[in-house]
Amino acid sequence: MSRHGGLWRTRWQRWWWQRLPASDTLDLTHRNVYILPSRPGLMLALTLLLLLLGSINYQLNLGYLLTFLMVGTSVASMVVAHRNLRGLALSLRVAEPVHAGQAVGVSVELRNPDRWQRYGIGLCWTGGQGEAVWVDVAAASTQHVWLQ
Repeated sequence: MSRHGGLWRTRWQRWWWQRLPASDTLDLTHRNVYILPSRPGLMLALTLLLLLLGSINYQLNLGYLLTFLMVGTSVASMVVAHRNLRGLALSLRVAEPVHAGQAVGVSVELRNPDRWQRYGIGLCWTGGQGEAVWVDVAAASTQHVWLQ
């Protein structure tokens, strides 16, 4: 089972990286900001489904209220997260040379051309290797982030 799951994931990642052109700049728009399900998100969906089924089965009006309140809050948080990322421009800067065996650091420039501040922008390497770096980008400004 895990062998086939890993094969599917490898094919999907290969297709994904072929779809994206290699570039040192990226403007985040509505066409390239995605909200994908994660394990905690799937558990939240399962919990909401169980709450809805329990509310239907036992005819609980407060259960309906809680369920739809949580669904509305979840959808609103996804909209806010998408809105927070859309419009940012990311640029890679030239990495400084290092000796063999040392960690390479990469500078990423986050440019916010809009008039509102962006809160809680997290950057990390693909696959979640290493610590994520969290920054806030002020309105109409540039923030430099150092990833190792």
